[in-house]
Amino acid sequence: MSVAQKEFQQIYPHAGWVKHDLQEIWSTQAGVAAETVTRASAGASAIVAVGITNQRETSIVWDRESGKPVYNTRSSGRIGARRPLR
Repeated sequence: MSVAQKEFQQIYPHAGWVKHDLQEIWSTQAGVAAETVTRASAGASAIVAVGITNQRETSIVWDRESGKPVYNTRSSGRIGARRPLR
């Protein structure tokens, strides 16, 4: 078993907004996938499962013809409830 992770830039254009560069997400995830396989000293055929997590709700718009992202992602910037639950 092997694990790798890498943070990517958080973009805060307005209060409560969080955006991410999809090209950066793709390159960091491809990089950690390669790193994980290398650390495990195994070939890609040995991979039986992959787990990817995101802590926010994220919207993505891709160009159908180019396969490239149209915009940065827009994610929920809320870290917790805005008011206490009763």
